[in-house]
Amino acid sequence: MAIPNTWIMTEQLASTDPQVAEARRRARRTAWKVAAVALAIYLAFLVLGMTGHVR
Repeated sequence: MAIPNTWIMTEQLASTDPQVAEARRRARRTAWKVAAVALAIYLAFLVLGMTGHVR
């Protein structure tokens, strides 16, 4: 008994449905924004010398 490849249908749906494509674009943009903010915070701490040492 073979297991049906349902992921093929899901992948086809995702590539053709404009709402799904738009949701993926929004999610990707949000992920890039979060990553940019995290990197900026990391670099700010690095530049300011706040590496965790206590005064």
